[in-house]
Amino acid sequence: MTSTEVADLSNKITLENLEQLIWIFRDRISIFVGTVPIKDGRGLCISGELDEETPVCLNGATIQINMERSFSDDNDNYLCELLKGADLKQLIKESEVE
Repeated sequence: MTSTEVADLSNKITLENLEQLIWIFRDRISIFVGTVPIKDGRGLCISGELDEETPVCLNGATIQINMERSFSDDNDNYLCELLKGADLKQLIKESEVE
């Protein structure tokens, strides 16, 4: 399929079709969230795979992509685990606007 054919297809599909395509390709997609500074000047790369049970869903007029273990009922989810080792004082300092 050429780039033009892909562009034409993208203009024809609905949001529901896009959701279906992402579901089909879920095993080929990874998510890069960002890099967080941790102790001793090292960085922590936050990335993950799509959630196995619900990798994608409609959310109003948009598509919501869910990362594996990114949500739970307690503080034992993926992002909380990653941030436990982060230097939060450094994060705040680097995020301040001068």
